[in-house]
Amino acid sequence: MNLNIDTGKGVPSPFPAPVQTATATQNTTPQAGVAAKTIQPPQAAAPVQNAQPVNTQAQSISTHANIFTNASTYHYLTGNGFMNDIAFFNTYKDRKTGFANMDLIQPLLPGLYGIGAPPSNGKTTFSWQFANQQACMGEYVLYFAQEQTKSELVPKSLSHRFYMAYRADASQNNGQSILPRYTSIDIRYGNADIARVQSMAAAHALDIQDRLFVFDGGFSHTIDDIILCVESFIHQTGRTPVVILDYLQIIESPNSQRTLDSKDKIDQIVKKLKQLQLKHTMTIIVVSSLNRLNYTMPIELESFKESGSIEYTLDVVWGLELSILSDPNLPDIYDKTGKKLGKRSETEKRIMLSQAKLDTPRSMKLKYIKNRFGAAGQSVLFDYYPAYETFLPR
Repeated sequence: MNLNIDTGKGVPSPFPAPVQTATATQNTTPQAGVAAKTIQPPQAAAPVQNAQPVNTQAQSISTHANIFTNASTYHYLTGNGFMNDIAFFNTYKDRKTGFANMDLIQPLLPGLYGIGAPPSNGKTTFSWQFANQQACMGEYVLYFAQEQTKSELVPKSLSHRFYMAYRADASQNNGQSILPRYTSIDIRYGNADIARVQSMAAAHALDIQDRLFVFDGGFSHTIDDIILCVESFIHQTGRTPVVILDYLQIIESPNSQRTLDSKDKIDQIVKKLKQLQLKHTMTIIVVSSLNRLNYTMPIELESFKESGSIEYTLDVVWGLELSILSDPNLPDIYDKTGKKLGKRSETEKRIMLSQAKLDTPRSMKLKYIKNRFGAAGQSVLFDYYPAYETFLPR
């Protein structure tokens, strides 16, 4: 398909402009080193002929001396280690998420992040919009999609752009616009003007360049597959990507560990992801499902399925929920004078939540349930337009 770049009426990109930081222009970590073409397994050492006996006790003492030197806080402070680490993390101080309200709280620092929400509350839409914003700002992004394919995700990006173009045009014309708003289904099944779709696709390709990679899993990615893919990318490109996994509970264990129960499986996966994150000082975001019992109450750490490793290992945990869950009128019933009459049943609460999902836009809250990089308990609000795959900071 020949993509002719013409956004129509000069509407700018809805995504943030690239942020000129060390992470956007170079985006390497101290551990990444020189790029290699492939990952080579370690070679076994050849046997030594007529080897002399080794003084294992002396060798052990020497090894321990090195361990203590490396572990010494004194050496860390008086050498270059401490100041080098400060300089490295200072390169992230202006790194953005692309959501203005979240960026007011703190920068996007390297770490292991988790985001959870009940079904149909926009977890994938939010994560995919996040991925596109990162790519438009100059970050390399590896998006592992277990449930959806590239042919499903890319139309979401274009639907978002059409909607943002419509809003921008309307804001300049007293709330009126003749520009189209296409859903991702319209685009995917050919129910949108093909010339406009071509034009918008070209504009989006120009913004993301070759920085956004989607790996369709078909429910088959194992955690080792994902780690190998990430490390191959780092070795072949010398770049450290933002990694997004959608979603945690359906990542497979390696074949040798398929007998693990759900909790042990999640523990193993989260542990390996944290090891990967620390090894490359990178940003990894995992999408998580919630326990069914928590669908009608505010999200907390215990709301996450198999939450032990999530609670203790992740650096930042976000909960994405309907704003009505913070409404004091949701759990309790009051009369016209404000007198409390009793508690709503679970059925009554589910009916109220279902009605809130019909609102346009849908009012959503994203909470910082856990935050090693700042204060937990903060929250930001979004207007969510499900038909047009768009989260707008309020």
